[in-house]
Parts: sequence; C-alpha cells; structure tokens
Amino acid sequence: MGLAVGAVYLASEPLRAAVPQGRLDYLMPHFIVLHLPAGVRGLLVAAILAAAMSSLDSALNSLSASTLRDFVEPRLGPQAPESHRLLASRLVTLGWGVAIVAFGSSSAISPAASSRHQPHRRTLLRPAAGGLRLRHLDRRARGPGVLAGVAAGLALNAGSPGAWGRSCSGCGGT
Repeated sequence: MGLAVGAVYLASEPLRAAVPQGRLDYLMPHFIVLHLPAGVRGLLVAAILAAAMSSLDSALNSLSASTLRDFVEPRLGPQAPESHRLLASRLVTLGWGVAIVAFGSSSAISPAASSRHQPHRRTLLRPAAGGLRLRHLDRRARGPGVLAGVAAGLALNAGSPGAWGRSCSGCGGT
C-alpha cells in the first residue's frame, strides 16, 4: 500500500503540492482526500475508527479488570452481592475512561508540551507498568507487595538524574 501511494505521490502534482515539505506523514490523509471516491473514503474512515475503538476497548477492559482484581475485590470481600460487584466494575471502568480521556486531551493540547513531558511520563509509568507485568507473570504477587514495588520504583526513578528532563522555559521549571 505504501509503495503504491508513494508512486501516486511522485506522479501527481496536486498531491505533491498538498503535502507540506518534509511532512510525509500528511501523505496518506491527502491521498485519501484527493484520490479516493467518496464511498471508499467513508469506508476507510469507518475502518480506522473501528480499529481505534477496538484498541481503546481492549486497553480499558484490561485496566479495569486488573484494578478490580487487585484492589477492589479484596476490599469488597467474597460475600459481596453481585449488584455491588457490578457497580464497582462500572465505576472503575468509568474512572479509567475519564483518566484516559484526560491524559489524551492534555497530550493533544500542544505537541511541544507532549514531547516536553515525555521524561515525566517515563518516570511515572515505568514502575506502574512493571507492577502490572509482575502481577500477570507471578500469581503470588498480591496488591500490597506490588504497590510497595511500584512505590519503590517511583522513588528510585524520581531521584535519578534526568528523570524529570532538562530544565526548559515555560514548563514550570522542570
């Protein structure tokens, strides 16, 4: 597909004019708008949205299931009625959905802010990702131990040189 679009790019003056110099990431959207018929454009947009929704659905399901199993169910206890478990499941899923939208929105505000805060994300997310991996690789790992490991990882990462990126103007002195 990429080779075919590249060949069309080289042969089509309107497509070359539409794509900004040095920004070939604009090639595919402009190709779709300029060279595909309306029905195919609609199907392609629907396919892209379906793929994105599928990925987000999987991520949301995974985050909710892990949170429920590791943190909520131990507090509910084995005798909790099914209605309480269902409500907890819905609230946890809603909470993760709000968190994902907030994180995505804050990253979409400014590409410069997104790249500027990349070291912060690595510092904060690596220990959490390690805790989730540990929980899935070793069934003996339980909530308090995993939380202690994540907290220790955060402390070590936060104290390491360069964890918060270089100092820059306009980013709060971090």
